[in-house]
Amino acid sequence: MTTLILDVAAACAALKLDPRARGLQIIDADALARRHFPHLDPDQPALIARVSSRATARACQRALGILYPRDHPITRVDAAGTRAPKIATQALAQAERAAKFTRQTMWYVPPRAQPGGLSALGEVVAHLRAPEGCPWDRAQTHQSLRKDFLEECYEVLETLDANDIPHLREELGDLLLHIFLQAQIASESGEFLLTDVIADVAAKLARRHPHVFGDAQVNGTDEIIANWERIKRAEKNGAPEHSPIPRALPALARAQKIAKRGKIAATPRDVQIAVAKLTRAKNRGQAFGEALFALTAFAAAQGIDAESALRSVAAKRIGATKNRIR
Repeated sequence: MTTLILDVAAACAALKLDPRARGLQIIDADALARRHFPHLDPDQPALIARVSSRATARACQRALGILYPRDHPITRVDAAGTRAPKIATQALAQAERAAKFTRQTMWYVPPRAQPGGLSALGEVVAHLRAPEGCPWDRAQTHQSLRKDFLEECYEVLETLDANDIPHLREELGDLLLHIFLQAQIASESGEFLLTDVIADVAAKLARRHPHVFGDAQVNGTDEIIANWERIKRAEKNGAPEHSPIPRALPALARAQKIAKRGKIAATPRDVQIAVAKLTRAKNRGQAFGEALFALTAFAAAQGIDAESALRSVAAKRIGATKNRIR
């Protein structure tokens, strides 16, 4: 530990950094290399100590790539504490390409040019809700945001349908804003905190993946799903196997979930019979609903997402209509 402290002090002196500066993060490279998600705030400077091998450097580069862009500058320090320390800056994407690494090699990672940490968004949302913030944001409640939240979900789906990655980035940001707003409102009323939301879902994921975070053995995805449902039932003290199907789901998606959970199988013959009833049924609306349900049940049995399939065809028809109008 003493050696590490001396190495850090020497590196800070070479970089003209104050090691006592508020926000400076000091992380051991081996610890960072073992992480799947880096324990760093990208809006604060970081010093990564003991980047001792190319393998460690490559693993650190992968972890940092989750939070920083490929062209983010990384300043490498070697021979710190000597009369001729070596300092070189290159992009994150090239940081592991150096000829040699030693236990004295350190990387300095400056903050992102544009704030990108969760705390940055949290500060903006909390400021909007503060007494000196925005009157519209201050007036919002859990329920008043419901409609906009649902619309943002559909806008995310539209970008996925179009495979529009640039707009997916934007729409995910809008959706994340709603999550932060809901959590901020809850924290102000003492209902729960954003950290509670994150802690709950992180613990749930670890608990429901014993084959990853425990010693359970599984053979294929069917066993993984079965384990998930078994663990969920245990969490709810033997409550019904499945949570209620949300009524707010689009009708087609909800029908397919009902068919899947109820193990309602449908064959092409079932679909033909349901469609044939349309022409002679007295209640054609009911018959049409039965035909749609038969189709969704058939889709469920075939592993087809009926909602996505219909959205895709509808999008193509819209495109064809526009072409005819032109």
